[in-house]
Amino acid sequence: MKIVKLVQGSKEWHEFRAEKFTASDASAMMGLSKYKSRTQLLVEKCEGVFEEITPHKQALFDKGHAAEAAARPLVEEMIGDELYPATAVSEDWELIAASFDGVTMLEDAIFEHKLFNQSLIEYIETNSDLPDTHWPQVEHQLFVSGASVCHFRVSDGTEENSYDFEYVSVPERMKKVIDGWEVFEADMKNYKPEEKQQEVTAGQCSFPVITYKVIGTEIITNILSCLQVVKELAETEMNKKLETDQDFADKDKLNKDVKKARASLKDMIAKVRGEFVSYSQFEEVAQEMDGVLQKMQSHGEKQVKKAKEDKKQAIIEDAARDLEIHLVECNAKIAPMYVQSIINVKPDWTGAMKNKRTIESLANAVSEELAKWKIEINQVIDRAVHNLKYLRDNAEEYKFLFNDAQQLVNQESDPFQAIVKSRISDHKKYEDDRLNAELHRIEREAKEKEECEADINDDPDILVDELEEITENAVKAEIKEVIDGVKMVEFKFYSLTNDIIENLNTRYPKLFHEVSEKDGNKIAEIRNGTKNTYISTYIDSQSYVLACLFGEYYIIDSKAKYAFKKWNDQVMVYAEPPEIPTKKELESRNMYVKGKDLFCHPIDTSYTSTLRRIIPK
Repeated sequence: MKIVKLVQGSKEWHEFRAEKFTASDASAMMGLSKYKSRTQLLVEKCEGVFEEITPHKQALFDKGHAAEAAARPLVEEMIGDELYPATAVSEDWELIAASFDGVTMLEDAIFEHKLFNQSLIEYIETNSDLPDTHWPQVEHQLFVSGASVCHFRVSDGTEENSYDFEYVSVPERMKKVIDGWEVFEADMKNYKPEEKQQEVTAGQCSFPVITYKVIGTEIITNILSCLQVVKELAETEMNKKLETDQDFADKDKLNKDVKKARASLKDMIAKVRGEFVSYSQFEEVAQEMDGVLQKMQSHGEKQVKKAKEDKKQAIIEDAARDLEIHLVECNAKIAPMYVQSIINVKPDWTGAMKNKRTIESLANAVSEELAKWKIEINQVIDRAVHNLKYLRDNAEEYKFLFNDAQQLVNQESDPFQAIVKSRISDHKKYEDDRLNAELHRIEREAKEKEECEADINDDPDILVDELEEITENAVKAEIKEVIDGVKMVEFKFYSLTNDIIENLNTRYPKLFHEVSEKDGNKIAEIRNGTKNTYISTYIDSQSYVLACLFGEYYIIDSKAKYAFKKWNDQVMVYAEPPEIPTKKELESRNMYVKGKDLFCHPIDTSYTSTLRRIIPK
């Protein structure tokens, strides 16, 4: 901190404080003070209008200063260090200033004294903490000094009537105070002085005095002229717009006066009736006047109620508009993310206005609620901006791991970075394990294929010969046909039985992964590393029955009974001889693409998902 050489309480000291953000105003700035509203503080700082110090208040200040001076040496003895009163500004932000009751020589601890207050002591004892009305001041002082601890004493200057509490700075609170002053500074730049209002005192409303006297059989009265005055007053008042607290106070007073005037008029009518029997004309005028007064009273009461509600709504709308502008500015800093996706921004304007009687107090309450939300939003933005930068710098290749980033960024940097590092580390380990497993699988299948090929002496023709020998009902056919450039080539069919598959499995135990049975038909999966490849006696009208037996690859459509040569070197074995379909039949089954490839469709992917296409010659 930077020490400012000023005598506390001097004229120069007061002038210095008027231009700075001071610790004693921190709770008011945050809307937590019992003695000064945030709006009042804003007016003081922007217009230089300060509350007048009454003799009673000055006496209280003097008593507090005397107790503080008496308590300082007692605290020095307690902590074993000297304390020096000081005025200083922060090295980080010179607009932030504080006047300390005491600071240690090393500036590692401060002293704050409050005049003896039993309620304050009971709160601290119960909560082991300072109340909201006090901790903003202490956090402000700790920010300026750079100290981490405050020796907080409540006393009357004696050891007997004293209570000590060691307050340790809470980083989140200190940040909230500094963020609050940033919002306050922005509000000062946007401040527009309002028209000065005197202390609200209801004005007097004069109604005309009705007089009468009875002479003979005639009533002599000024009631007709009074009626005209009342009508003119009613017209004026019923068209008046209510804006200020003074307007509302005057209208409330007028409504009460009108009610009294009506009661007085009724008493007069009764009195005239008692003094003179024939008073019909007087009564008629009096009733008309009462009607005007009744209408005036009813309108006034409704007007006050509606105008107050309208004023409340206008205050809320202005605050909501201000908050929306602030959100737009903040969202631009974290786009395409936005604040509302991180926290639920829901100010309680109505709750803030509760039990507030005047327009000024309503506006002050909403202003404090607005400032509270701006501070919270700014804190969210500070964390989010910092964390998003870390995410961009350290996890650009791993964005897919942070689809929930908007739920993570509103954290302090250390836990956020720990989450990022943990997820990336876990992903890398998962990928390493997956790649290793895939490598082992490929190596295993290659080895198994090698062993199987070795078992048939590396000669695929041997197995084909073996099949021909054991086939009980073999059919051989040759088809040479060309359809629009797609060449049909030589192929062979074998009618297999369950016994043949069993025989193959017995003679070549490493040929199959497994042999299963469906609807009485044997199905054997080839052990050659190719998935979904089978030899079987099972024939389904919607599938292809294949055998990969190290010869040429054939695809056989069980509906079309057709076969074509495939690009791989394996043999297709099928249980029925083929019938050649016409071009029209092929097209009706979506099996033929003019001038391009021939597709076998449909395919049961559980059997032959990889065997779909014939390459044209």
